[in-house]
Formats: sequence, C-alpha cells, structure tokens
Amino acid sequence: MGDLRILVGDDHKVIFDGIQSMLENTISVTELQYAASIEQIGELLSREYFDLLVLDLNINGTNSLDHMSCFLELSPQTKILVFTSYGNKKFINKAKEAGALGYLVKNTGQQEFCGVVNKILAGGIDFPQEVTADYKSNIDHVLRVNTLEGVSQRENQIISLVQDGNSDQEIADILFISYNTVRTHKKNIFKKLDVRSNNGLIKLLHQKSMEF
Repeated sequence: MGDLRILVGDDHKVIFDGIQSMLENTISVTELQYAASIEQIGELLSREYFDLLVLDLNINGTNSLDHMSCFLELSPQTKILVFTSYGNKKFINKAKEAGALGYLVKNTGQQEFCGVVNKILAGGIDFPQEVTADYKSNIDHVLRVNTLEGVSQRENQIISLVQDGNSDQEIADILFISYNTVRTHKKNIFKKLDVRSNNGLIKLLHQKSMEF
C-alpha cells in the first residue's frame, strides 16, 4: 500500500489513542495525526496530504457533515471514514450524501475497523446495511460484562451522554435533572468503575468495546 497517512478528527483524544492502538501491528501507517477541532482538520488538510480522514460526526458541538464538502474541496484525494457514536440510518444516509466512503460506530472491534479501513483505501465503500441502535443503546451491551456490573439505568444514560461529549450542565438539561444530581451520579459511576475522570471513563468503555 506504500506510505499511508491518516488524520483522525475527534474532540476526544482517547478516541485517537484507541484508533492508534487498533492500527498497531495490523496496518502499516507512515503517519497518524490528530485534530481536535473542525478548524484544525481544515488547516491540516490544506497543507498536508492524507490518504484517509477518520471523522467524528460531533466535534465540539459542531456537525462535521456540514463541513465535509469543504474538507473534500481542500483535499479531494482524501477518503473519509465516519467513526461516531451515532448509528441510526438518518446519519448514515447523510454521511453518504456528504461524500463519506464508510461509516462505523465507536463500539467497533479492531478486526472490523481495520478491515473497513483497508477496504476504503483499496477503493471500496463500506456502510452498514442496518444499524439497530445508536451507540448509546449499544453501551448497555458493553456494561453487561462482569467488570461493569451494578451500573443503574440512569447511570447508563449519563455514561452515554458523557461519551458523546456533553458537559454536566448539558446532561442535566437533556435528562431534566439538576446539575448537582448529575454530579452525584457521576461520582457514583466513577467509584463503581474505578475511574477518576470523564477521559478515564471513555477510555474504559473503548477498551471494553474492543473485547467484543
């Protein structure tokens, strides 16, 4: 495949770390770079060559699909793989229309992820025929493993919203509960799962998803 340059656009560094881990010893990557904002993605695409852009749908509250045409204009040769928490058909269709060549949800395991990357780089496309639930629902499956037992339904909801990058106040607004209640739930979640921060929680979920 020759020199392979990949750019990851996601506002959570832990996702980049997970992608880096999945690619190691599986796909030979010459350079793997990280961009944490829409602006950084555009800047890198305008001045450097990348074979593949692995792109989150929601970056710092901005829908990246609205900027995909600009990304492709800046770098027409760059193929785009959407890698997101959202798995419903509406988002998949919008990603297709915007010019993406593949779509994966973030509970995808290493073998499938690397298989789709190789397929897209070889000139193919890969979109799921049917996604039964968003990643928010898929977390219920992840949480059924022994090390994550004892997490309540409300805590599952909060974990999902943390995964999607929502602040404590945004979670409170979405669930119609108080900010202090969110903080209490998160304190309990951190204690149950033996993590100390949002990043620690997201990293744990990503590690668990790779086991399936």
